[in-house]
Amino acid sequence: AIDLMPGRGDPKNGREKDLGIIQIEGDTLTLCFRKGGGGGMRPSEFTSPPGSEISVLQFQRVPK
Repeated sequence: AIDLMPGRGDPKNGREKDLGIIQIEGDTLTLCFRKGGGGGMRPSEFTSPPGSEISVLQFQRVPK
């Protein structure tokens, strides 16, 4: 699990955390999160259905 705080948000000041999940496989990092907290619901899988507020980001380590 991961809690993202975009824009230096502070839940105490009315800004919600983006709740997410994280996966690391070899040199690949995958993040999946729901914008605006989604009413406290954290994604349970790495998918972004059309029309949802779920984002999936994938990062690949670049060899030096």
